[in-house]
Amino acid sequence: MERDSVVYWCALNRVFAEKSDAGVLLAGMFPRIGELFSLDAGELLEIMPRGEKYVSRLKDPRLLEWAEKEVEWAGRYDIRLETFISEGYPSRLRECPDPPLMLYSKGPADLNPERVVSIVGTRRASFYGRSSLQKIMEAMARYDVKPLIVSGLAFGIDGAAHQAALELGLPTVAVLPTGLDEIYPRKHRELAAEILGDGALVTDFPSRTMPERHTFVRRNRIIAGMSDAVVLVQSYAKGGGLITASLASQYDREVFAVPGNMDDPSFAGCNNLIYKNGAVIVNSPEAIADTMGWHQRAPAEPELFDNLCTATGGAILALLKDNGPLSLEDIVAISGKPSRELMPEILTLEMNGRIRNDHHFYYLCN
Repeated sequence: MERDSVVYWCALNRVFAEKSDAGVLLAGMFPRIGELFSLDAGELLEIMPRGEKYVSRLKDPRLLEWAEKEVEWAGRYDIRLETFISEGYPSRLRECPDPPLMLYSKGPADLNPERVVSIVGTRRASFYGRSSLQKIMEAMARYDVKPLIVSGLAFGIDGAAHQAALELGLPTVAVLPTGLDEIYPRKHRELAAEILGDGALVTDFPSRTMPERHTFVRRNRIIAGMSDAVVLVQSYAKGGGLITASLASQYDREVFAVPGNMDDPSFAGCNNLIYKNGAVIVNSPEAIADTMGWHQRAPAEPELFDNLCTATGGAILALLKDNGPLSLEDIVAISGKPSRELMPEILTLEMNGRIRNDHHFYYLCN
């Protein structure tokens, strides 16, 4: 009996879950994937001379019965099954050397947007880590094309990234280390439900898959592979975020890391990565846009604030628009005004979002 092709892909995904690259090569040998399942054991062994265990699983009569029930379950809960060759499958992920054969996806988010940024980090996020993340997210919300934010729904940086995306109107996708019927961690079920409004929950694990050590590593490769860039916000010397960053480098993705205090062990992973030139340092919220060439939308002219701006403040703005970025010494020299008079105006302009400090003691207009 000929089945729907997605049933065969579902079965193949289960058999080659830990060796997806081999599964992709095998599927590519046949114009129609159903032809693979019509071969007998001997014919399969000719194709895979050392693949006895895979042949055994492929010829198990229970496999396709299971796959049919899995496809039926997915349809019942409006879960899309994106096979490796389907239009909705993430094209960036397809380019990786070990792409999943199939993804389970629930939610309206487009998995092939113009820009994708993955955010990862420790579960034990500090105030500084969360504050840095918030500034980065606020900057991305000002991009002319808002990126899709991808993370892993975990406690700490992951959850904060999803929450910030929701608050700032950025689309977000959570990649799970489980089946979609088992949200992990369970305390993030409400967050997962919020994400489903405009985003999506994604996994390559079938239903009833529980979290185990190896499922997190498999989850991380999807987070890295779906992205244009991976941002490591906070990480100890060892951790899942570093694994994702390493995978991103292997996939030729841009990797960013937020630096921390040299005495803070929760930033040892970020600092080491930056030191070894494994990541671009995020020394300002605009570092990602500058490196990626993603120009931010120019803010609308706030006429009300222009009217409220003092003469000195207006002069500083004019200087920076014409000559910026400028240091405080530059502004003093050009304006002829003392620093004690300029600093309060500069601080006010910063607080109103009119100018920013690039952290090298130079000021420029937003």
